[in-house]
Amino acid sequence: MHSEIKSEWPSAVRTKCRGLRCELRVDVGENSKTLTILDVDKYSQLIGHRASKCDYLIFLTHDKIVAAAVELKSGNFHSNQVLNQLQSGAQQINGLSNKFKFNVEKFLPILLHSSIRHASELKTLRQKKVSFGGKQYSVIREKCGSKLSNVLNKSP
Repeated sequence: MHSEIKSEWPSAVRTKCRGLRCELRVDVGENSKTLTILDVDKYSQLIGHRASKCDYLIFLTHDKIVAAAVELKSGNFHSNQVLNQLQSGAQQINGLSNKFKFNVEKFLPILLHSSIRHASELKTLRQKKVSFGGKQYSVIREKCGSKLSNVLNKSP
């Protein structure tokens, strides 16, 4: 699956998840055969996807296939926009798993942020879920600069 994705959209493949002032430190899966990161802006451009989108898709294979939709926010944000972006990422992951015939055994909707200005935004993020594979997932919130290994260790 990793080699297929990398060969189909090589210009969208990245080694880091980094925005202007926010980053998810990818500290797992240094073996390039087990880790694939797609820049969703570039990937969406290549496939003609014009709707809402998250920043990155991550596919990681260790004992099982883990897929993550990642949104980076270094400034203010609206929780409903973030939820739409992560839901779009979930749909793109689903499309890729169908195209390349692999099963995602663990899905992670990840928001990295610097701060949350309004308690109402946090409340919305806690209440609403991202749907993937017929299940509902809570948004995993972490500070900019967090390590992927820590997110994986905290997630169910």
